[in-house]
Amino acid sequence: MAYVPGLEHDLFVSYAHADDVAWVRALEEGLRERVRQRLGLDVSIWQDTRSLRFGQSWPDEIAHALSRTAALVAVLTPSYSTSVWCKRERDQFLEQFPGGQGLNVGSIHRLLKIIKTPWDNNEHLRFFESLQHIDFYRKSDRAAIELWPGTDEFRLKVAEAAESIAALLRAMRRQREKVYVASPATDCFEHWEALQAELRTQGFDAQPEGPRDSAFADQLMREEMRGAVLSVHLLGAEFDAFAAHQINLAAELGIPLLFWAAKEARTQADERQQKLLAALAQGRGPDGAELPAGFQNLDGNPRSMIQEVLAALKPRPREEPPAATGSPRVYLLCDPTSARDAAFARTLRSGIIEQEKAIEVDLPEDDAASATAARQRHGELLRACDGLLLYREAAPAEWFLSQLPSLLYGERLLRRPPMRSKAVLVDDPTQLAGQPETITVIPRTPNFSVHDLEPFLAPLRANPRPHALA
Repeated sequence: MAYVPGLEHDLFVSYAHADDVAWVRALEEGLRERVRQRLGLDVSIWQDTRSLRFGQSWPDEIAHALSRTAALVAVLTPSYSTSVWCKRERDQFLEQFPGGQGLNVGSIHRLLKIIKTPWDNNEHLRFFESLQHIDFYRKSDRAAIELWPGTDEFRLKVAEAAESIAALLRAMRRQREKVYVASPATDCFEHWEALQAELRTQGFDAQPEGPRDSAFADQLMREEMRGAVLSVHLLGAEFDAFAAHQINLAAELGIPLLFWAAKEARTQADERQQKLLAALAQGRGPDGAELPAGFQNLDGNPRSMIQEVLAALKPRPREEPPAATGSPRVYLLCDPTSARDAAFARTLRSGIIEQEKAIEVDLPEDDAASATAARQRHGELLRACDGLLLYREAAPAEWFLSQLPSLLYGERLLRRPPMRSKAVLVDDPTQLAGQPETITVIPRTPNFSVHDLEPFLAPLRANPRPHALA
């Protein structure tokens, strides 16, 4: 699920497949983690898990993803400038904004340029030259040197990009979040105006556009309320039948309700208003019906009321799995969409558990509700595992390359303690040519057994497990 309501993805990273896919995956995971930290919620980044971009025709799935994405991140390299696929992705995304309308959210543009490798004569500066760009390279006397994942320079640039992306997504979310502020009695009208103004300053869709009274039909007010994430009702000392009626309408629609009683309401309220306040405190509306779950009753001064409303609108972070102590945990990372690899991984998991007894083994989910849910689970396992074993036999080479950053830089990207053991299990070790020699490579020979994993398993037996995923 995307952070921005009504969309399926928050980011679509557009890059040329002639470039380093592992570098792009490291960028994606770095952005995912850093933006999550800034927003307090996971974000959805569309990934080409089925190698659609390598097809011969323009897949509908890519077009659909681009039309349901909040922002496009273009990774600029010389190959990007000549890629037909990158042009199609860019055109498909921009097609939603005829004349550029809606492409800017405040001062932030929905297309962000990441400069991985500068073009000759700095021509990349003249590509969407008015847009913000972030350089992921540093200049030397002779050449431009790309920033490599895992380095402090790379992390700082990821943080810089994440700040802009988080600000954009936050602004877009607020634009799509409707807050209904019910028209109050005259003794609270000044506070109603102040709350409406503050909500609009913060970027929320504050409704209604103007004060309402009994001259407005219920159907009109229901339409103004419909889709609101919160309905706020300000209550003073004087009872107002129309203000009470709006509470009933919002409750019928099941909108979360927030009531604020001014100081005067507690000390000077007339008899009918006292009765209403008592009913609301007991969870019942003016008509006596039970209020929707989650209603809130507030008091305090007008300024604190506005802050309480804003606090109620903040997205609630997803609860992290509780930490646990006990057996070391291994994340056996394979491609769950490859039947052959997934079957071997299940067999290997059973073999490790049977031999080691005290080691637990997790596999990627092959039945996740969505790609986003699968990625979230993948991130949770990476954050919590003590050992990471990356296995590949029949899975696409692109999948394998996309997972290497998790092995090489996972701790740095996720800002977690070092894993106690990491290794790659492959039939053909030559596919790792050019990768750092520090990677522990275990060949899967024809006579392979769990005992061949000794270089990987031995460090996991050495110390108590420091953290775990429940």
